[in-house]
Parts: sequence; C-alpha cells; structure tokens
Amino acid sequence: MGNHDEPLDTNTWQAAFELGERGWDARELAAAPALFAQAGVRVLQDQSVTVAGVSIFGTPWLPLTPSRQKQPEGHPRRVIGFSREDQERCKLFEAIPAGISVLITHSPPRGILDLSEQYHGAPRLPCALSIGDQALLEKLRA
Repeated sequence: MGNHDEPLDTNTWQAAFELGERGWDARELAAAPALFAQAGVRVLQDQSVTVAGVSIFGTPWLPLTPSRQKQPEGHPRRVIGFSREDQERCKLFEAIPAGISVLITHSPPRGILDLSEQYHGAPRLPCALSIGDQALLEKLRA
C-alpha cells in the first residue's frame, strides 16, 4: 500500500474527505479493507504472516513527497495515503520485528536501489535522484 491507496489510510482519509476529496462516505471507507479479503488478498499493514516457513512483514508508510511537503503542517493533505513525517515513521517502523525473512515496504531504504530519473511526472532529471526513505534505512541499520 502507499500514496495511491489513500482511502485505506482511514486515519487520514476521513479528514481529507471532509475537505472535499474524492467521494468515499464513512460506510464505503469502513468496507474498503474487506474488498481485499473477498478477493483472497491479505493486506499487511504493520503485520506479519508466515507462508511456507518464510516470515513476511508489510508496512505501508512512506516519506512525504515534494508536493506533500508544500502543504502546511497539520493540513490533512500533508499526510494522507500513508505519507508521514520523519519522526512519526521512525516510531511506526519500530513495529518491524527482528528476524523476518522478507520486508515489504512502499519505499526502499535511502541509498538502496532508490535512484529515479523522473519524479512525480516531471521531465527527466539530468542525473538520477535518491528517493528512498532515510527513516527506514536507520531502522534497518539498528
């Protein structure tokens, strides 16, 4: 999950919805996670599962994008769709257990397979830009 799964981030979506975001009412918002279960898909939001002896942990949190950083602090659009401030992600990443086999995240750790030549639909950059998550890198180094 991540920034394009905004309605699944129920902690932030309702506040943005009240500001006139795309129309999901409270009933639809509550029912959204069940759509995955009906399709046989397990969503790992700060959860783990073991499949065939392989432990897997999933976490959806990602750094603020440049457009989100332009929003004033406290504005609902700043942190919608699993985007969170650095300090909050550091706390959220504490849930990542030691000894897991596979970690599924929205963003890679900073400096590890995170180079991008195009960012948010803008024209190609003259050189690749590191867009990974520093908070995630620090958690994995600990």
